[in-house]
Amino acid sequence: MSAMGNPDDVRPTPAAELEVLLEQWVLDDGNYPQFKARRTKRFALQLDLADSHRLRPTPHEPIGACRTGGVATYEITADVVHHTAVEGLAEDDHAVVLDFGPRAYYSGHDPAIARLRVGDRVAFKATLLVDPYDYVEMLAPLEGFPALVHTWSVDRLQADHPAGSRDGWQDQPRTSENRR
Repeated sequence: MSAMGNPDDVRPTPAAELEVLLEQWVLDDGNYPQFKARRTKRFALQLDLADSHRLRPTPHEPIGACRTGGVATYEITADVVHHTAVEGLAEDDHAVVLDFGPRAYYSGHDPAIARLRVGDRVAFKATLLVDPYDYVEMLAPLEGFPALVHTWSVDRLQADHPAGSRDGWQDQPRTSENRR
């Protein structure tokens, strides 16, 4: 990790490796045809918060992410850089963009997320996902919503195997952001 901007903010270097979960149903829906290892792919990162009620204000901790051992799961400290109520999804849905080095979004009906404000710094546990379609189809078109689609180098892909396989997973994915 290297320091950028405020010396208290620690961010991954642009070539930082991240493990990101690509769920099988996303491939089955055809949202990402020909998703292959050792290629680049453009997508946004989505956060699946483990327990949003466990969001902790952390105004003095540096931003960043640390793997916790689960598939694509991290302890993250991030700044809220965008927050909006989202009409058309469901009543009281909110979307936030959180900056922890790369930027990712979370959207849904969640009182803990609704209370966040731009400028807040929070810590939480989350799984990083390849955006299935929510960002591209519903959030990106909203006026003022930040651009989140980047080109990523996909080093490996993960396959979810049926019950009875050795551990249920094979070849965990690692991606490196390429912001060229």
